[in-house]
Amino acid sequence: GATVLHSCPGPDHILITHAGSALTCSPQTVTITACANSTCTAPHFPLGASVTLTPGGQTFAIDATGINSAASVQQSAAGAVTMDATSVPAAINATTCWNTATATASCAMTFNDSGFLVTVPGHVSCNNAAATIEAVEKSPGTGRCVPAYQNVTRAVNLYSSYANPATGTQVVTASTGVVSTAAPGTAHSLAFDVNGTATI
Repeated sequence: GATVLHSCPGPDHILITHAGSALTCSPQTVTITACANSTCTAPHFPLGASVTLTPGGQTFAIDATGINSAASVQQSAAGAVTMDATSVPAAINATTCWNTATATASCAMTFNDSGFLVTVPGHVSCNNAAATIEAVEKSPGTGRCVPAYQNVTRAVNLYSSYANPATGTQVVTASTGVVSTAAPGTAHSLAFDVNGTATI
């Protein structure tokens, strides 16, 4: 008798969820989802996939949950790029993207040689949390992130917006005052230490 091999179809498509901008000196974390349908609603593709991202060319595994929230892209030169993904098994349709900063279906990401790394720990509302802002730039010699300025106070425009839920009426307050609810934000005086880090 003859043996018949059946190949399993791949996901409907791969979705890349990203913040829209990144630094050339640091990998940018993105979320990749193996979508089981055109709208990428759960449940996601349950058979797992190996996904290679552009730019950077790194490959990341997606397990039976259909989601990998720890994938990354990296680009050493400043400028705009178009992200893409290929998968094994191959996706049936083209890659789609979601820019969380602009709430648009866009695969465009801009890489910059300098910027801010903002870290805010998860915490319960109406309680204080220590957020840090690092001012960094690409070192010409190594390409790594180094402090952009040290032991100085700078005015930095801060703003926040709702993500989940998408809207709300409460504003974020910081030790430096009320944080604006829209870009470009309002100026806050931040003291950066020897490591180029300010805490609010």
